[in-house]
Amino acid sequence: MRLTVHPGMALGTGDHPATRLALTALERHVRAGERILDVGTGTGILLAGACLLGARGAGCDIDFESARTARHNLIQDAHPPRVFAGSLRAVAPASADVVVANINAATHETLAVEYARVARRLVILTGFPERHEAGVETALWARGWYPVGRLTDREWVCLVLSQANDSAGY
Repeated sequence: MRLTVHPGMALGTGDHPATRLALTALERHVRAGERILDVGTGTGILLAGACLLGARGAGCDIDFESARTARHNLIQDAHPPRVFAGSLRAVAPASADVVVANINAATHETLAVEYARVARRLVILTGFPERHEAGVETALWARGWYPVGRLTDREWVCLVLSQANDSAGY
């Protein structure tokens, strides 16, 4: 599959290892028809990738220009996903099967309670080096989410977490 992204001022061209890890995790774990929420969507590249896999999605970004860039990048789809400028706190509970986010570890730790509130099946988190992995894992463990997958590229990590304490079905 081919993703075409015009980054503008937003982050997310696919060149960074963390972006590639997230796309790989989506390819391995997302099921057609699932609802995806891309937190900190940037250019919308992860959301576009999920939609190519047959998922339905939405994206949010606290930066208005990033949300606008993602909307522009995704508008060419026959049924473009919704993108809004705003926080994860604006999203309804249990409204996404999978939450994906490629942002820094400190933000992941801060948003852990929101990820747990919104995601039903999986949380896919990347954008941080291995030295910050334990903090991200601990923040999700405290909310009942456990690692069921881990990808690395050089020092970058992508964690796949589920509410089930095993990897059955993944």
